[in-house]
Amino acid sequence: MAAAYVAAWAGDVVRVLDAETNDLLANISAPGSMDSPYTLALNPAGTRLYAANLNHNNVTVIDTTVNAVITAVPVGDNPRAVAVDPTGTRVYVTNGGASTLSVIDATTNTEIDRDPDVPGIQRIPTGAGPRGVVVHPNGSRVYVANSGDGTVSVIDASTYSLVTTIPAGSSPLYLAISPSGQRLYVTNQTANTVTVIDTTTNTVVGTPIPVGSTPFGIAVNSTGSHVYVANSGNTSGPSPRSVSVIDTATNSVVATISHNQRNASFLAVRGGALPLTTPTPTLTPTPSPTGTATLTPTATATRTPTPTATATRTPSPTATASPTPSPTATPTATPMP
Repeated sequence: MAAAYVAAWAGDVVRVLDAETNDLLANISAPGSMDSPYTLALNPAGTRLYAANLNHNNVTVIDTTVNAVITAVPVGDNPRAVAVDPTGTRVYVTNGGASTLSVIDATTNTEIDRDPDVPGIQRIPTGAGPRGVVVHPNGSRVYVANSGDGTVSVIDASTYSLVTTIPAGSSPLYLAISPSGQRLYVTNQTANTVTVIDTTTNTVVGTPIPVGSTPFGIAVNSTGSHVYVANSGNTSGPSPRSVSVIDTATNSVVATISHNQRNASFLAVRGGALPLTTPTPTLTPTPSPTGTATLTPTATATRTPTPTATATRTPSPTATASPTPSPTATPTATPMP
């Protein structure tokens, strides 16, 4: 059975959904340690799920085979995003309140100290206000979007040291890397653009690509031919919420999918290119009890009444946790900038 995981930020739980039926299978919680899970990441095997807890300065480690919490690993202040390397042995966490990057040893579930001779945990310095983080497909580099100073930090994964800093745009939030690892895409929240970076030279390619209002999450399809950008929109104004579709061959927007789902900030893409039948298709999402709005058979924008992040895994042994009712949603929550 394929499963999807939703970080219910205001509910302090991770919801487990059947990816085929959208049925709720379980709610995973850990009172006292899992507080405001903001983003999620799965290891390559799909056996471990990592949740960055925004208000508790730790990362929850979940065994997905039984839908149970294993432990919580302390990290830096205000952890925002989490990513796992291709080997599944290292987990990277951006600490937005400390402008650092934590590295977790996934075999021991402990944070790595980059300089044990200095008192306290020595984390990797980043730019100001780090948000998104991605790992190169070969595991050699880690990229961090720094919303506070408009840059991307490039980290050497073997030495835990800064390689270089790349100018991005105004308030860069999240990143996605192509399957080949040659292109990095960065959403610039206040500029309403996406910056393209050549990872072989660590330089910006061309000019930023104009997209929709307040771009947030971003994903690349499995072939690298298209990039999908979740535009969360201006919640107090007329700007529509949408998904911009970028053709990576031309670095231009080839379609815009309107959905009008408030707080739809993150997305995931399965398979190849989105079939485009018109230049600007408009699709009306169909609500479900789990809060999932399906836009097309191959690209989905997932939303719950609270800000969410999702992760999916391939079929695994049947989980032993029994379904539990979902707690009452809090529709008034807004995404953290």
